[in-house]
Amino acid sequence: MNRGCNIGKYTNRTATWELKNLWFLPLPFVSCGMLSFLPLFYMGIAGKKTIWTILGVIAASGVFTALVNISDRPDFGAALYIFDFIFSVFFSFYFCKEFLQRLDLISKGYTLNKTKKYDYYNYDPSREKISRNTGRETEKQTNNIGLDFILELNRLKKTIKSEAINRDIQKMISVSEIILQKDKTTSDVFFERNAGTVNKILDKYRELESLNVGTAEMNGNLLKMEEVIEKITTAFEQEVSNIYKGDLLDINAEADAFLQSLKNRGLLENN
Repeated sequence: MNRGCNIGKYTNRTATWELKNLWFLPLPFVSCGMLSFLPLFYMGIAGKKTIWTILGVIAASGVFTALVNISDRPDFGAALYIFDFIFSVFFSFYFCKEFLQRLDLISKGYTLNKTKKYDYYNYDPSREKISRNTGRETEKQTNNIGLDFILELNRLKKTIKSEAINRDIQKMISVSEIILQKDKTTSDVFFERNAGTVNKILDKYRELESLNVGTAEMNGNLLKMEEVIEKITTAFEQEVSNIYKGDLLDINAEADAFLQSLKNRGLLENN
C-alpha cells in the first residue's frame, strides 16, 4: 500500500493523530509500574473491546497483590511487580495497532462488536453479517444493506464539509428511501450493486478532504471525485425515473380509458 509521509503507520489518519491517541503508553514507565494497568484498561473502554478491559483488570490485580506482599514477602512481591509491568507493557504495545484502527472506525460512527477483530482497510459495514433466527435471514440481511446504506450516507453527510457533496448525498438518501419502499426486488438488486462502492468513494472523499492538503494535485483529485459523485447522484435519480416509468404508462392508459368511458356516456364532449 502506497502511503504518504503524513499518513500514520496503522491507520489512514495522520501520524500526529496516532501519537496523540497513544498518550497513555508512557504511563507504566513514568509511574515506575504503579499505573501499568491503565493503558490496557483505557484501550478496552475507548476501543470498546472486552478482552483488553479484562487484561487491564488482571494487571491492576497484579499491582495490588504485589504491593500487599512487598513488605512480608519481598521476593515474591518484587517478582510479581516486575512480571505485571512486563505483562502490561507487552500487551499495551501489542494491541496498539488494532486499538487505533478500532478508534478510527468508532470515530466514524461505526458500531463495532466488542469481541470481533476487523479488517480495517477493507471494512465495509454494508457487508456485515447480522445473525437472524427467523428463517428469513437472506431477505432481512438484504433489507439491512439498504438501511445501513442510508445510515452511512447520513453519517458521511455530517463529516463531509463540502456543501455540494452534501447536497448530492441528500439526494442519494431521498432516492434510496424511495427505492427501499417502492419495490423490494428492485431495491435488493440496487443496494447489492451500489451500496458498498458508493460508501467507499464517499469515505475516501471524506478522508482526503480532512487532510487539508491544498496542493494543486490534491485539489484536482477532489474535483474529479466531486464530478464522479455528481454523476452517481444523477444515476440514482434516473433509477427512480425508471422505476416509475411503468407506473406512469399504466396510469396514463387507465386515465385515457376512463375519459373515453365518460365520453361514451355523454358526460364529456367528444373532441
